[in-house]
Amino acid sequence: MTFTNCRRNRLNWIAFGQMIGLYCQEDLFMSTVSSYPHIVKEAGAPARLESQPRTRVAMIVMDYLGRGLAPEDIVSHYPYLNLAEVHSAMSYYHDHRNEVDAEIRDELEQLISSADANARSAIWQKLKASGAI
Repeated sequence: MTFTNCRRNRLNWIAFGQMIGLYCQEDLFMSTVSSYPHIVKEAGAPARLESQPRTRVAMIVMDYLGRGLAPEDIVSHYPYLNLAEVHSAMSYYHDHRNEVDAEIRDELEQLISSADANARSAIWQKLKASGAI
């Protein structure tokens, strides 16, 4: 593609953008509020899937980061999810990384503290000592 063709294509996109109101005077995209299909974020609550209220964005992100699962693998592990929901959750994560990372960190800290607080029962210790567990 020649420079002239590239410039013409760029000018066509700019004209189209101006026609539908995407460009401002300086030939830049106007800022918009992002929406995430399939994601619901209510004040004071973690972001979650709209169709699966108990599935939080952080849960999908933990499978992606912690287990190294690709979006397609996440869908195969959780058949109630569809690929669009997983991609939307990952998109939300990349745009709100600090928020979701803080949620994951809080959850891990809670898990660690609850594991320390809930020492193994006497029965479990006896079974472990006898080799039954």
